[in-house]
Amino acid sequence: MPDGMDRYDPAGKTMEELEDDLTLKEDEVYDEGNIVLTRDEVINRITYHAPTRTGIERHAALSGIFADMMEAVDRIVPVGREKSLVFTKLEEAKMWASAGVARDERTR
Repeated sequence: MPDGMDRYDPAGKTMEELEDDLTLKEDEVYDEGNIVLTRDEVINRITYHAPTRTGIERHAALSGIFADMMEAVDRIVPVGREKSLVFTKLEEAKMWASAGVARDERTR
């Protein structure tokens, strides 16, 4: 870590101390509303999952479907804030759909 970057917290904690504070222990869970996540589930959400051949095909299928939807919106909806929001929400939906494929061992 570059000089001066090992201490950045206003409370004077080092990066390592902050990471320790934020680390879920094996027996702890994170309560996300009504969803309780174990440490393994948290790690699964933030870990890169290399796709298998089937996963690549699923991601490609999603990309095609979302591209078709975006092209239809581009043709039908006039330029403006609403169109921009539709594109943003479609991109977000595609991201979550891809995450769903990638995170599930049966589909990645």
